[in-house]
Amino acid sequence: MKIPKKLKICGHTYSVETKKEPTVDSEVVFGACYHKEQRIVLQEGMKEDRAKEVFLHECIHAIDDELRLDLGEQRVNTLGLMLKDLIVNNKLDFLC
Repeated sequence: MKIPKKLKICGHTYSVETKKEPTVDSEVVFGACYHKEQRIVLQEGMKEDRAKEVFLHECIHAIDDELRLDLGEQRVNTLGLMLKDLIVNNKLDFLC
């Protein structure tokens, strides 16, 4: 799975970028989804497997925000891990 620089989520274009130390509420995190800015930020230098996990986690946050599902952090964590495992373990590649 290649992490794109832009992607569509619920009809909106989100940019995907890396940053040395992304923050949420002044706390350094592996990744963040800034819904109003339509931007996903991933921490630089993560190993590939972790980066995929964090990317999918933040995409789920974006979907959750767009659809107002109110999944909560635990459900987003679980869905992100399981989705990454599904894609990686089955060698799925949806990119054209």
